[in-house]
Amino acid sequence: MKLAYLPLNFVMPLQMNKINSIVVENPHIYNDMIMAIFRQMNREEEKWNLLQDEDLLMLDKHCDLLMSLVDLHFHKKEIQKELMPEIIRQIEFGEKFEDLLEQHGDFVKLMGQLCEQYKYPLEYDFDFCLKEYLKQYKVTLADVEGSALEKLLEYIPVVQELTGKTVFFLHGYSDYLTEDDFRHLQKWVKYQEYYITATAITDTSTTITAAATATIVILLIFFHPHIAFAINGLYIILCTQLIP
Repeated sequence: MKLAYLPLNFVMPLQMNKINSIVVENPHIYNDMIMAIFRQMNREEEKWNLLQDEDLLMLDKHCDLLMSLVDLHFHKKEIQKELMPEIIRQIEFGEKFEDLLEQHGDFVKLMGQLCEQYKYPLEYDFDFCLKEYLKQYKVTLADVEGSALEKLLEYIPVVQELTGKTVFFLHGYSDYLTEDDFRHLQKWVKYQEYYITATAITDTSTTITAAATATIVILLIFFHPHIAFAINGLYIILCTQLIP
């Protein structure tokens, strides 16, 4: 898989089972890049390309942008949309489903008797609807708990299974994860089929680059634009774009 940022004309290979890292020297460019991901996730603009075997993929369908620990929750619309049918399938094929139908029958019988006792005639609809049962009792995924790392390791597999997303951008997570956390994350991701991409500006990137296997560093200089080369496993992009 490849990730391309069109305004700077660079392409970065994303490696599965490893932490990918994008480190930007200029904070203005970094903010533009992150906001471009955010806007594209909302289909407001297109400055990034996500490529799989030269096929162009939609960011909002395949990526999740995690801006802070606040984003590690399951109440997002796209997750809830997939969650309810999944829960219903699990219940309907479970061994307790027949018991639930029997209990519903008893409930309907009792409610019918109660309605008949009212002084005026009542109409009602007690047809069985598992989806309405789940909504009535507010059945949903419990919030992730624990440390920042524990929340991340619980959140990513659930989102991947429910939505099919495989690319996870970690923006500013060096504020929450220690160097040891990133090493643990690197060990964990070796056995997963995700593309973890940590982003940072250069003065906060130490903990990320210490654990990351594939890193791209974007620097601003004043000579030949768009020169790419590798030093010690770091993909270095040099460009002449100036920020006021």
